[in-house]
Amino acid sequence: MQWFVHRQIERYADLQADALDLTMGNGYDTLFLAQHFRHVTAIDKQPQALEATRQRLESAQITNVTLALRDHATLDTRDFSPIRLAVFNAGYFPSGDKTIITEPASTVHSLTVALELLESPGALIVTLYSHPGGETEKEAVVSWLHRHPHVRLSRYHALRSPQAPEVYLCEL
Repeated sequence: MQWFVHRQIERYADLQADALDLTMGNGYDTLFLAQHFRHVTAIDKQPQALEATRQRLESAQITNVTLALRDHATLDTRDFSPIRLAVFNAGYFPSGDKTIITEPASTVHSLTVALELLESPGALIVTLYSHPGGETEKEAVVSWLHRHPHVRLSRYHALRSPQAPEVYLCEL
């Protein structure tokens, strides 16, 4: 589904605007965002994710990114500038400890912060993967999304692959 997420990012690309990667992981989305936005802040609570992303950005000679080693529960709107786009991948760091997962409360908190920072037109892209605890997180995120009627909400899922992640596109 990364290809789909990247197509949505391209729809909002703006070299005069900022973006937020709420789960940097291996840095693929961070790199893609950096190529399409003025500045990107990428967040993850795992040092391995920050290091993998730093190396990816360094090898691509990308300098318009701020990497932050932070827990989502600590995010505050005062820490960021307005953004045009934010991405969030729920689950775990693919090449890390799979017992360290995103949690419903901190996920919803970080999405709330991102939505408050979002300029119009803007988008929040949330990818929900199957993982232990993922169903509870999905229920929390979907419930949160439905509490925001001012946001255009679309859901994308690969029909022929039951384990494929679901992508929620929230547009202002």
